[in-house]
Amino acid sequence: MKGLFVAAILAVLLLAALASGASIEGPDKVEAGKPEWFSLVVPAESSGSFFPSRHLDTGDHVVDGSALFWAQEPGEYLVTAVAIDWAAKRIFPMSKIVTVTGVPGPDPPDPGPDPPDPGGKKQVVICYERSHLHKMSAAQQRLLTSVTFRERLISSGHILRGIVDQDIINAGGSVPEALAPFLQAVTDSKASLPVLAEAPWGGGQVTVYALPADDDAVFKLLGEAK
Repeated sequence: MKGLFVAAILAVLLLAALASGASIEGPDKVEAGKPEWFSLVVPAESSGSFFPSRHLDTGDHVVDGSALFWAQEPGEYLVTAVAIDWAAKRIFPMSKIVTVTGVPGPDPPDPGPDPPDPGGKKQVVICYERSHLHKMSAAQQRLLTSVTFRERLISSGHILRGIVDQDIINAGGSVPEALAPFLQAVTDSKASLPVLAEAPWGGGQVTVYALPADDDAVFKLLGEAK
């Protein structure tokens, strides 16, 4: 039953991505410990990016629109990305389940030290439930798809780790490594969705807040959060 639900969720995401002309290209199955390249196909008037995780490398040494997947342990992993239609100012989430087979592989190479932590900047995750969109104000719903909001976050020095439909994450099995501490904090807080979870840029305690009323309120919250 859970498998059917997961398939239905991914089918909805696939149809949305196909409507935008965007897709995640890469193998459905990968051997444990063997790196594989994934890429995004988007229309000329659009752009796209992968959400990085422990198993998906999108660093500066990787060509834009590509990502290097590497998993040591067999299992199912969720590769997620987003396509942005700049003309329509719409965002299309994309997901692909990758099955890792075989025996555990070697550790990936050490990526080196983390870049310096810019003081006061945050990692941000917004978590909501698609089935409860009707309970959110119009301004809050715009936060989920607004290109301007994302650009403002990035230009302010913050990191947007993801805008996550909790139902999809629950159905998808493996949680992307970068999102795991945020989603665990949301669960532990027992807060009603939608919420905003933030942590210091360089890592640390995750704090969960009710989703602010609009983008200005988000930035006020991030400025006051210590």
